[in-house]
Parts: sequence; structure tokens; C-alpha cells
Amino acid sequence: MLSFAIIILGLIVGSFLNVVIYRLPKAVIKQYKYPSQYHFLNLLNVISTPRSFAPCCKKQLSWFENIPVLSWALLQGRCHYCKKPISFRYPLIEILTATFFYICFNKYGLSPATFLWVIFFSYLITLFFIDIDTFLLPDVLTISLSILGLTASCFEWISTPIESALLGLTLGYGLPWSVNKIYYAWRKHDGFGAGDFKLLAALGIWLGWKSVIPILFTSAVLAIIYALFLNLMGQKINLKTQLPYGPFLITVSVLLFFSNIFY
Repeated sequence: MLSFAIIILGLIVGSFLNVVIYRLPKAVIKQYKYPSQYHFLNLLNVISTPRSFAPCCKKQLSWFENIPVLSWALLQGRCHYCKKPISFRYPLIEILTATFFYICFNKYGLSPATFLWVIFFSYLITLFFIDIDTFLLPDVLTISLSILGLTASCFEWISTPIESALLGLTLGYGLPWSVNKIYYAWRKHDGFGAGDFKLLAALGIWLGWKSVIPILFTSAVLAIIYALFLNLMGQKINLKTQLPYGPFLITVSVLLFFSNIFY
């Protein structure tokens, strides 16, 4: 029964993440344009208001249209008002979040570790899809994820020792930063975005310093394979083409986490 409650909670949180993924980048872009008018509280306000609406036609949604997964299924993947298709990504994010909630609860039970790791995965899901949509990895997410990880490590709420977390922070930020400097000297443009440095630093904190090089190397291989695949599909991808790198870092990190808890 408790496991079922955890899954329901995960679905509800996943529904909230869909809202954050859609709204937060818009607020961040406004913050870049008007820095004196926008701050952290503004970002929270943008996420929380107005009430949920259909992106396709801007109609406000009623409660029965906001039930995670079920509403999408009952509406047959179409908007109740304008009948335009609703992306399968919405229930996918809800299901992914619920899955991570269940796995963490199954591994750690009712403990601070479960609470912290579900937050960690909620952050990763949010960053994954924001980066795909906008090529942004907002500081408000990457930096707060790092702070939370250092706090959890310091108080031993997660198994990563504080020494490993601090070294993970240093390597996670320093290695891609150094690679980017070398790449910039060669190609005269960036190979990584600053958000990638901060994301890998956060991952190094949570997963420990030994994870940083495997994450960085394997994600680079995956990105190259993906670029080659796009070329085979007819898209012209070259060294100047911008690709969202965060999803590759996150994918490898999730696989690394699962390899550690299941084996």
C-alpha cells in the first residue's frame, strides 16, 4: 500500500515537473533580458501562476484534465477544447518520475536518502527536457542541486563522503571548463556551455569524484554517436552545430547510479 502511495506521489510530482519544464525557461529568458526586474522569487511566481492551461489554445484546465496520465489517456491524447494533439511527453515525464520514486523507495525505504534521491532525479528530469527544448541549463536548478548535494553529503544523508563530493565539484566543473578553453583556442567558439560545467559539478557532488571522468567520457561518446546518426538521417551536423549536451550527461549519470545500486 505504501509503495502505491509513493507511485501516486511520483505521478503528481511528475505533473508539476511538466509545468516547471514549460514555464521556467521563459522566466529565465526574461531574467536575462531584464535582470533588474527578475530574481529568484519572480521565478517561483512564474512557475506557480497562472493556473494550468493548455499550451495549444491557452484554455484554463479543470481538475479532471489535470489528473496525471489518466487525463491524457481519457482525452485520447488530444486537447479537450481545440482537439489538437497533446504530446506523449507529458505522461512520459509523469511515469518516469513515478518510476524513480518507486526505485528509490524500494532501495532506501522511508529514510532521508529516499527523499533526497527523488529530489535529485526530479531535478535531472527537469534539466533533461529543458535542455532539449531550449539549450538552457538554468543556474537556479544546477546551483541549487549542488548546494543540496553538498548539504546532504555533509550531514551524511547520502553515502557520498563530503571529501568525494567536494572533489567531484572541483573535477566536474574544472575538467569540462579546461577542455572548453582548449577547444576555444583551437576553434574560436565554445564546445561546452557554462551550464554543462555546473551540471557536471552537481553530478560529481552527488555521485562522487570517481564518477566524473566516466560521465564526461561516455556522454561525449554518446553525443558523437548521436551526431553521426543525425548525419545519416540527412541532417548536416558539424563542429559548429549546437547540440544539447545536458541530456547525455544526465543519461550516463542515471545509468551509473543504477549500476551502483543494483550490482
